Amino acid sequence: MDDKDDEISIPLAEERATVAKRTVTTGTVRVAKTSERRERRIEEPLRIEEVEVDRVAIGEWVDGPMPTRQEGDTTIVPVIEEVAIVQKRLRLVAEVRITRRVRFETFSQAVELRATDVAVERHSPNKQEGEE
Repeated sequence: MDDKDDEISIPLAEERATVAKRTVTTGTVRVAKTSERRERRIEEPLRIEEVEVDRVAIGEWVDGPMPTRQEGDTTIVPVIEEVAIVQKRLRLVAEVRITRRVRFETFSQAVELRATDVAVERHSPNKQEGEE
């Protein structure tokens, strides 16, 4: 016998499902929104602090920084500035002493001096020799 004759073919079948959707209105709903106002009185104590700031001019010289201090309900904060003080003073450094003296001295030196003498004689034209 032939092997081919021993084979049997069995057809298989498969089922598949297909789903289809559609919208169906089954009913409606209405929503309404309302606001209600109610007045209610609330009383609560509140703490309010008020601060008053005053700047008071002092103008005094102090030896060093001063701390912040408290006087009752008032806090006092010192405001200090550093000031450079330039002072001009005269200081005698030295003296220059000038003394004036007068003295007399005889000066002696041999010097050659020149002198010119002129002798002038007048002759009168009217005079004759031997007449005076």
